[in-house]
Amino acid sequence: RGSAAEPAAGNDATAAVLRARLADKRVEVVGERSETRTVWANPDGTLTEDQAAGPVRFRADDGSWTGVD
Repeated sequence: RGSAAEPAAGNDATAAVLRARLADKRVEVVGERSETRTVWANPDGTLTEDQAAGPVRFRADDGSWTGVD
């Protein structure tokens, strides 16, 4: 759940775009997250992908993503 500064992430692109439009801020599309990729839904309905050269997170045993320290 997000705050006024950072809206909640959406699991799919459609939900994330809706949240981004309502909040007028970009929202992460959590369902598109990987070890090296973050996808953002923008308030204008477009998607932006950030691709890292190496892993920035890993999947924990419980299925959640954990940041690499």
